[in-house]
Amino acid sequence: MLGKLTAHILYTFSILILLFIVFSFIVYPLTNSYSHYQTLLILSLIENVLAAGILIYFTISFFIKLPSLEHVAERIAKHDPENSEIILSAYELERQVLRDEYSDEIICKTIDDADRQAEKLQYSEIFPANSLIKALRIFIFSVVTLSIVFLINSSIVITGFKVLDKPESFAPHYEKNIQVQPGNVTLLKGSNLTISIKPFYPELLTQIHIEQQRRWKTANLTQDTYTIYSITDSLHYAISNEYGNSDTFSVKVLEKPIIKDLVLHYDYPDYTKLQDRTQQDVSGKIIAIKGTAIREEITVNNELTEFRIVFSDGSSKELKKTGLYTYETSFIVEQSGTYHFYLKDVLRNTNNIIDRTIFAEEDFPPKIEIILPGKDKILAQNMQELIDFTASDDFGVQKVEILYKKNDGEYLKKTILDTTELTTLSGQWTFDVSDHELLPGDVIFYYLQVHDNCTFPESQSAKTKIYLLKFPSIEELYEEIQREQQGNMDEMSQSLEESKENKEKFDELRRKFLKNEELDWQEKEGLKQIIEKQKELAQKAEETAEEYREFIDQIEKNKAVAEETLEKLKQIQELMQEIATPELEEAMKKLQEAMQNLSPEQMKRALDQFKFSQEEFNKKLEQTLKMLKSIQLEQELQKALQQAEELEKLQNGLNEQTKQRIDKQKELSDLSESQKEIGEKYDKFSKDLAELAKKLADNDEKNAANELEKGMQQAKMSKLSKQLQQATQQLENNNQNAQNSQQNISLSFSDLKNSIKMCQSMMQSSLQSEYQKLVKKTLNALLYFSEKQEKFLDETYSAYDILDREIVIYEGIKNAVNTFFSEPLILLMIDPRFPHHAAMTMNRFEQMFDNLSQNRNHNIHRDKMEIYNAMNLMIIDLLLSANRQPQSSGGSMQQLLQQLQQMSQGQQTLNMLTQALLEQMLGQQQGRLTAEQRQMLDRIAGNQQQIKENFERMLRDFPEAEKLMGNLEGLRQELKEVLERMNKGIIDEKLIKQQHNILSRLLDAQRSIHERDFSKQRKSEIPEMENWELPDSLKLDSNSTKVRDILKYINEHYPQEYHRLIKEYLESIQNEDQ
Repeated sequence: MLGKLTAHILYTFSILILLFIVFSFIVYPLTNSYSHYQTLLILSLIENVLAAGILIYFTISFFIKLPSLEHVAERIAKHDPENSEIILSAYELERQVLRDEYSDEIICKTIDDADRQAEKLQYSEIFPANSLIKALRIFIFSVVTLSIVFLINSSIVITGFKVLDKPESFAPHYEKNIQVQPGNVTLLKGSNLTISIKPFYPELLTQIHIEQQRRWKTANLTQDTYTIYSITDSLHYAISNEYGNSDTFSVKVLEKPIIKDLVLHYDYPDYTKLQDRTQQDVSGKIIAIKGTAIREEITVNNELTEFRIVFSDGSSKELKKTGLYTYETSFIVEQSGTYHFYLKDVLRNTNNIIDRTIFAEEDFPPKIEIILPGKDKILAQNMQELIDFTASDDFGVQKVEILYKKNDGEYLKKTILDTTELTTLSGQWTFDVSDHELLPGDVIFYYLQVHDNCTFPESQSAKTKIYLLKFPSIEELYEEIQREQQGNMDEMSQSLEESKENKEKFDELRRKFLKNEELDWQEKEGLKQIIEKQKELAQKAEETAEEYREFIDQIEKNKAVAEETLEKLKQIQELMQEIATPELEEAMKKLQEAMQNLSPEQMKRALDQFKFSQEEFNKKLEQTLKMLKSIQLEQELQKALQQAEELEKLQNGLNEQTKQRIDKQKELSDLSESQKEIGEKYDKFSKDLAELAKKLADNDEKNAANELEKGMQQAKMSKLSKQLQQATQQLENNNQNAQNSQQNISLSFSDLKNSIKMCQSMMQSSLQSEYQKLVKKTLNALLYFSEKQEKFLDETYSAYDILDREIVIYEGIKNAVNTFFSEPLILLMIDPRFPHHAAMTMNRFEQMFDNLSQNRNHNIHRDKMEIYNAMNLMIIDLLLSANRQPQSSGGSMQQLLQQLQQMSQGQQTLNMLTQALLEQMLGQQQGRLTAEQRQMLDRIAGNQQQIKENFERMLRDFPEAEKLMGNLEGLRQELKEVLERMNKGIIDEKLIKQQHNILSRLLDAQRSIHERDFSKQRKSEIPEMENWELPDSLKLDSNSTKVRDILKYINEHYPQEYHRLIKEYLESIQNEDQ
């Protein structure tokens, strides 16, 4: 019975444990939210009911199944049959079933016997413990399971106990005080803010309330975080639900630190006598003379933790805080540069770096100029020279000195004026050199030097150029050339000024006539004087041109300039002869006649013609003057070349003398002086070359300057100066090794000479390239405006519409022409008719504007057509100019390459024209050439024939061409086949393909030549270049509608880079009236 009871108890507890585990797993996730509280109560009740039911069930079951004594006795009897009677009898007697039949003694004895027998029984065999063991196993399993669950997640078990024990502890309980992070906060403008809420109850309606710019807005929350994006203004926020709310928090928004106001205080140096000033300028741009003390006051928007001013040289300085948002700093302006403020606020945000300019105005050095004599002179016999000079300084001249020396002696100094505070002064001083014991050939070098009153950082000085007073000696060639050239330029400058003044007077009289349509006697007299003055200036221009011709003859005899420069000078002289044109003379004659007996209309035309001729006269005069100035740099380069050749010649001569003396075993020491003189000349020459290289660089001749500097660097690397010194010492010591040093010197001089020659060639090539670019740029502009003008020809507008449109074209052409003529030497590269046609175009515009102003609108169409024709003449002039071959001496390979480039460009243009013609033909219904298209094909064939002839001529002129470019028989054959097909009127895809093959072969030939190594020196005969012009019979009529259609088609259907080729093709086009 005890075993059975134990087994029932174990079974009961096992089931209760397992039931508890299941219950715990069910309720655990439900405890996370108050919304499941009712469910928890129900589940807890179910659990308790189930547990109670299980206990009741097992208790009742135990008692129902409890065995009786009879059953126990029977089990024992069955187990021990021999004594079964005793046990059964004892049971019956115990139950008092047979007590009445037996005596008490028998009953007692029977029971005692049964007891003794029972003590001998093995009850474990009669009642085995199988059910107890099974119950124990189940109990252990349930306990182990509970333990495992507890170890894995004790919260499940604990939560289950809590739900069973005190389910009311899970009743809803909401915090009234909601915790919010981050609370009060300061943010950078544009930042995001993420707010977290604890505790957050999903079952409750939770809201966030935001106040910004005095307006509240509310949003419902579905999670425990909320993000406010891109905050631009400060705000307040709070969180609330049905049971509680948070505090109201502030979000302070800060911008990056900025400077709201900036005040500059200028304290100028005392010597300037400038008034101190204050300027409010947030840009912070400082413009002050060096030495000025600057004090800056700034106002910012935020509280700062770091504040510095940082200068462009890397130095910095902390600002001084003067208020909550105000700071100041001070410094001295020493040099130009930039500065910026570095500001960091409490959020560690920094300001945007804005560089502010410091422009340190120079206390400009003083100026001084010798007015008289102002040039090198032969010293008078009295050994005195009167010097007139002017000196000036922006804040005051301190003193004036003269510095002078005899020949190569040391400079001596003498004060002329002292302690003057004048800003401008003029003075005279007699320079007496009678105590210097001058001999014929001696030279006095002198210049004036002026000092200003500057105190920061120190006094400045300036000096005049060095002048020479020569005691009778032979003048050098280049000085004479420069002097004569400058004389001619001065005369032309004076003529230009006088002509401009004369034109102003004429323009005034012309305006009066146009206003009143008549001139009074006094105005007519004034006009006569203007005409006479213009005649005088024209005569003076002719005389200057003649003097310049003599000057060029002298240069040519002395070979003082390079061939290219000499050619330019001759062209300039020819232009000088054309300054006074026959048109000007005719205009003056007609104007004189108009003053006597012509009508106002005829008088107006005569005035207009004279105005046009006068403007052309001034323009040519001014352009010639500019060309003379521009060409001086080329003269200096030629001078440097001749100096290098002279040094090489002198050194070779000295080398020969040294060799002869060594062969004859004579002393070498007396040659050292000659070697020393060469060295001194080279030292001076090297400085001149450095200055020349700087001039070249300043004039945008970078390649030429680099080549010259490379030659100088090569001389430096070869230690030419040291070799000259070494050769001099070796000769002094009678050392025969001087001969080796001299040979090295000669080689270095030769290399330097070649570098200068290369520099000269590069300069010429650079000039040619720049001129061609300028021509093409102007041509593009003129083509654009010509197309615009063409569109206006047949359109009818009111006078005002016409005026507005034509003024735009007029200004565009005017700017293009002015830019074109800004390069003085461009006139030497263009067709000589272009300036005349340009002036004519401008004159046509002005005539049209005058007609419009006078309401003479009936001639507007004629005026527009005349303008259009004049513009086309300008375009043709430039097209012909672009087709000119540059005059150079770059060698046969360069000419071969140039010819290949020309043929390639021409072939590319023909390919495009043929393609356009084919597409036009295919687009027609008849599918064959029209008469106009056939004529066009003939002209293309003529150009193809010209390329073939040029190619064959190139092979004759350059026998080495086939060696450089490979077998050209295939190219010859394709040229021949293309011509045959064109002559037969065949245009198809095969022809197009053959033309492309021709172009490809020409381009390959160019690449072959480019890849050749031309570094080795070689000498070859250069064939004379020929002009490959289009035959007259093949010239294209540019007015043909069909031609225009083809060119328009190409412009619309081909890439932009091919449009240039169209313009180059037009170089062979001329108008019918040419």
